[in-house]
Amino acid sequence: MQPAKRIWAVLLAAFMIPGVFAIPAGAQSEDNPSGYYDLTKNGAPYGMYPAGGTVTLVTGFGLSDGSRFLRWDFTPEVAFANGTDATSAEVTFIMPACAVAVESVYSAPAPDVFYPVTVIGGMCAGTYYAAGEVVTITAYPPLGRIYRFMRWDVYPEVTFTEDTSAASPAAKFIMPAGGVSVVANYESIPPKWWESPPLPLWQHLALRWLCFGWIWMR
Repeated sequence: MQPAKRIWAVLLAAFMIPGVFAIPAGAQSEDNPSGYYDLTKNGAPYGMYPAGGTVTLVTGFGLSDGSRFLRWDFTPEVAFANGTDATSAEVTFIMPACAVAVESVYSAPAPDVFYPVTVIGGMCAGTYYAAGEVVTITAYPPLGRIYRFMRWDVYPEVTFTEDTSAASPAAKFIMPAGGVSVVANYESIPPKWWESPPLPLWQHLALRWLCFGWIWMR
């Protein structure tokens, strides 16, 4: 047999043996000549993938509202790979010979938790705050010239922010995950000598009598 005829005979026999030169499942067909199928993730197109190929999806473990990742929902069902399953945040599956839609399922948003702020000797813009919020506390204005603000005593300790501190009459701090008690401390202001209140009339007359008596005796 001539060499050319021998080569054609080997190729013809190979095509007749099952499994040799077989077209991959779902690769090319009359309905889908390209062999690629659409993947939709959370309602948005995510790309096209060949049937039989592996696809990896990744999602976050949680959202800003406190929701937590639960699972992937595939339509239709798929075969998972690399030891992953529907509850894996990073999941790998085998693309079937059809379009696939997948949804990432999260838990319900975590309810907001608010904690009380109690202020004694001062004012606060609110009564309850969530952890991480900024709380503003304000001391009472000076009571005439008798008292002035000294500092805040805060229980438990908090982190002051926006260039304020425990010595700031208008202070701001970050709310912790728990209730906070705040006490404003004031100190008395001693009057200046020129601000001394006038003497009662009887003391004034007695002082004048003593002065004149001292001068007369000299």
